[in-house]
Amino acid sequence: MNFYTNVQKLGNNIAVRVVENGNRIKYRDDFNPSLFIPDRNNEKKYKTLDGVSVAQVKPGSIRDCREFVEKYDKVENFSVYGYDDWVNQYIGKHFDKCEYDASEVRVCVIDIEVASEDGFPTVEDVKEELIAITIKDSLTGHIFVLGRHHAVLNREDVHYVCCPTEEELILKFLDVWKILEPDVVSGWNSKLYDIPYLVR
Repeated sequence: MNFYTNVQKLGNNIAVRVVENGNRIKYRDDFNPSLFIPDRNNEKKYKTLDGVSVAQVKPGSIRDCREFVEKYDKVENFSVYGYDDWVNQYIGKHFDKCEYDASEVRVCVIDIEVASEDGFPTVEDVKEELIAITIKDSLTGHIFVLGRHHAVLNREDVHYVCCPTEEELILKFLDVWKILEPDVVSGWNSKLYDIPYLVR
């Protein structure tokens, strides 16, 4: 079973992460999207939702397509049609019949702990240091705990790494993140607190 777990536009390319026969693969793809213009030959191969007969054109790269749309934006009686969400156009072309196996989608649950010597810090001020980061990996069931103090944990599924400084903690978190490469990130209030706090 082959399916994508992430598709993003990066500059003039499409960055893709897929699972192919159980293997996780990532690549960048040059993509030449399709656009449509009024059909002068009246071939009627393609029609808009309004029933206008259009012809397919391929101006080139994503940048070329964007420039093509801008070039003809002000031209009277000449419309450019097509889906300019390049990512969704790519997905429609390359993953039309995509069946997922949810057990192969890597979901990482993340939780951070911060010091609170002067009250609970906000995302806006980020005035307290990180003291722990925990990541649970859905594919292995393992939990990675990065903490500022020594600890002994007697569970085979928990991996504890002592990071004496906040800088070491953040660098080790980035190492774990690069190894896991999650498809989905979840957590309690992680979108509004944990992730913004880590980024700042």
